[in-house]
Amino acid sequence: MAQLKHIDGDYYIASDIGEIIHPLMCDAVAESHRLYVEQMPFNNKSMVIWDVGLGIGSNASAVLHHFCNSPEQFNHNLEIISFDITLEYVELALANHTKFTSLQIEALKALIGNQEWHKEGKSVRWKLTLGDFCKTLKQEAVPDFIMFDPFSKRENPSMWDVELFAQIAIHLGSKPCRLVTYATHPEIRQNLALAGFRVLDGHAVGRRKKSTIAEINCN
Repeated sequence: MAQLKHIDGDYYIASDIGEIIHPLMCDAVAESHRLYVEQMPFNNKSMVIWDVGLGIGSNASAVLHHFCNSPEQFNHNLEIISFDITLEYVELALANHTKFTSLQIEALKALIGNQEWHKEGKSVRWKLTLGDFCKTLKQEAVPDFIMFDPFSKRENPSMWDVELFAQIAIHLGSKPCRLVTYATHPEIRQNLALAGFRVLDGHAVGRRKKSTIAEINCN
């Protein structure tokens, strides 16, 4: 069960075994911006973004905040598809929304209630897909960018297997795509490489000295 923690004046959400969703003393959306938005490929074209691991909604919130405050990015369509197997983390965050003010609260409420949200007057769509990602990924539009943010290999090992990364690569076909994740364990990077991705070092985020960028079909 998701738990709200309070330590040294900072609020954060943890899993039932204590895995922290966001590092202490780090704004969730600011962290997501550093990890994902700053490492997103912007090619001034329509984009499909996979948000693998909705969590409390901070990753998609960071993307929406960026696009909503960068009018030039609205020349083309933007679709965010958030995947998760549970809503307990985002529901806990919404129940305590005054402590997580950087989240896109109204958009999240609509997403949870209707399974999707549209930005009025803009070509922006946010869709929610619930269920086992290994099964649901094949039903969705092929992404240009993947924010890969499930719980760690210790808590969720099947999400980091070479078989899953291979499924993603097959679904991508020949489409260029960049995947970014916080995880840097050598075995995870090896699994990405075995599935056909080119693995690179990404930004340092929070207490982590680096993140991981994995590209496929990119020149």
